[in-house]
Amino acid sequence: MDSYCLLVFLLIAILNYCNADIIDHDNNIRRLSGDLKPDFYAIRIHPFFDAPGVTFDPERNQTFDGDVTITTKVVNPTSTIILNAMNLTFPFDNDNIVFSTSNNCMKRIKVDSFLITPENQTITIELERQLRQDENITIQLKYIGQIGDNTECGLFKSTADPEGDTDDEKDEVVYATQFETTGARYVFPSFDEPDYKAHFQLTIVKPKQWVALSNSHNITTADIGNGYEEVLFIKTEIISSYLLAFGIGDLVSVKGYTSDGILTRIWAPRSGKDKLQAALDSAIKCTDVMTKYTNFTLPLLKIDHLAIPSFGGAMENFGLIVYGRQHLIFDPKKDKLQMWLHHTSTICHELSHHWFGDTVTNKWWGDIFLHEGFADFFENKAMALAYPKEKALMDFNFASDNVLELMYNNEIDVIHPIITKNGSFDEITYQMGGAVIRQLEAVITPEVLQKGLQRYIKKYRSSNANYQQLLDEIQSSVDATDLKDWCEEPFNVTSFMNLWLNQKGHPYLNIDYVNRTFLITQHVQNGTDEKLWPLPIFVQFANNQNRLFWSAPNYVCNNGDTLPKTLKIRSSALFINRDTLAVTKAYYSKSAIEVIVDALTSFTTNLQLSPASLYQFFSDIIPVTDIEASTTEHSMKIIENVLMYQRNVFSFGIFEEFTNLIETFLEKGKFNNVIENLRHPNNNVL
Repeated sequence: MDSYCLLVFLLIAILNYCNADIIDHDNNIRRLSGDLKPDFYAIRIHPFFDAPGVTFDPERNQTFDGDVTITTKVVNPTSTIILNAMNLTFPFDNDNIVFSTSNNCMKRIKVDSFLITPENQTITIELERQLRQDENITIQLKYIGQIGDNTECGLFKSTADPEGDTDDEKDEVVYATQFETTGARYVFPSFDEPDYKAHFQLTIVKPKQWVALSNSHNITTADIGNGYEEVLFIKTEIISSYLLAFGIGDLVSVKGYTSDGILTRIWAPRSGKDKLQAALDSAIKCTDVMTKYTNFTLPLLKIDHLAIPSFGGAMENFGLIVYGRQHLIFDPKKDKLQMWLHHTSTICHELSHHWFGDTVTNKWWGDIFLHEGFADFFENKAMALAYPKEKALMDFNFASDNVLELMYNNEIDVIHPIITKNGSFDEITYQMGGAVIRQLEAVITPEVLQKGLQRYIKKYRSSNANYQQLLDEIQSSVDATDLKDWCEEPFNVTSFMNLWLNQKGHPYLNIDYVNRTFLITQHVQNGTDEKLWPLPIFVQFANNQNRLFWSAPNYVCNNGDTLPKTLKIRSSALFINRDTLAVTKAYYSKSAIEVIVDALTSFTTNLQLSPASLYQFFSDIIPVTDIEASTTEHSMKIIENVLMYQRNVFSFGIFEEFTNLIETFLEKGKFNNVIENLRHPNNNVL
């Protein structure tokens, strides 16, 4: 695997070595010329593998026959056709492969040469004559490909972990595809870049006793002998090549319907037959809330969710989402709340891609933030909308798993910004991207962001966009308000977001308390303070009054004013960075900690924090108090006092997460005394 390919954690769409070679040693992308644009692919795949009732030449095992017909339009005159292809062989006649199509008549164009270039992952077809602009061209190719073994790239065989899976799971096999980012070219010659969108119609040959799934419904099934059936699927909507998918296996399913009548099915190998209902409920709810939020109904008759034995994460193929079994199958009899949260957030993450990624697709992988940042944001947002009673828990999970996990990662500032030339599938793009979107939502209000995203989906549906086009649509929504920025000028979305998206790192705050005034200064983690972030400071005052301040040290406004380095807030009862909305962390002085703790443990101030706020406060102060005290007694006292006064915010899941956090910092023996003191008064809530 190329070091460029980083692949990631539990709650995200996987990407593996399929993207390993999209850049050369000079970091220059080998892009297609753009001389031709595809409109339609007709693809037939006949895989050969051991399955009940089938017979085939043993030498063909773990291979497949492929047949593709691509209809294209000539954009720029050229005599060269370049397609992406990898690990495919072309042992057939290459003379009759290119045709000019006019009035339903196809006229052959002579091929001068046919060149396979593995290092570029391309085939090059040189023609006898130049193709004319706007000419309709049909390309027909037959080839042979390879089936990988748990490779998670192209078409691969997914088998169970012989050590980690149960006895009834160990013999299960599913054949599935993984095409993001460059895996489609392992299965069919294609214009395998995200802005070459087209319709696809797939024909799959499968064992008669097994099920075949793809992005769309099947139209016909025909017996072709030797234990095989040929399944023809409905033509897809316009999608990028990396979103085409299919799966074949001995599968079972449950089904239901969304509010808009989209058939929703959960598929798994037979061992999962009694563990699919929770996923179905979550999938329907997440689809419904995303449809309502975006005001856009997906143009799909069905969405399948397929669990396979071995897969590192999940993949958002349009109409056929593929998951590792551990991310979809849920046993309510023995699996815990955190497992359900993980499954549901994964489902919501992948479904949100159907709007952000599938319906509107990045023009190039450098804008993968448009997919993964929003999917990370919506995996919690959609869950909170689908399960409103759990909103506090969803906000808490986002704060703890996204914002604070990033803020306390000392390596985060030296990697790269969110937007890069060729895209990065890592925690910066996912977690930081999602956190920056959530921060923007808090600044411009959820309603304004929602309207902007609805405009974006409506304008670019079935097409491609870059991040600036997204920001422009959000700006149009902001323009209908009187929102002001840190200079009290009309809020400019691009001016705000460009700094957060295009410079690496993040700011942190030093918070002191002097003469009844909080002094807040901004600095840069692992970097130079010459960097500038316009940082929103969300402050919660006594009686739970909220206000937005800005930290933009030394920023020069359009009127020539230079903003102060230190933000001053005169108060003795407040909390800074309410709900962990700002992408930052804080270092408190001892005096600042004491004032905030006094406010949190006083009934007269009525300063009741959310679980996310409390979690951030403990994350910020526990290392400080532990260092300053010779023992952990100071930390213990703070935790015990604050939790006793703030206990009404807790649910069981949140309470357990707090215990995990505090255990990482404090001596377990002393910590147990705190927990025992807390459990009794919390029993009624828990």
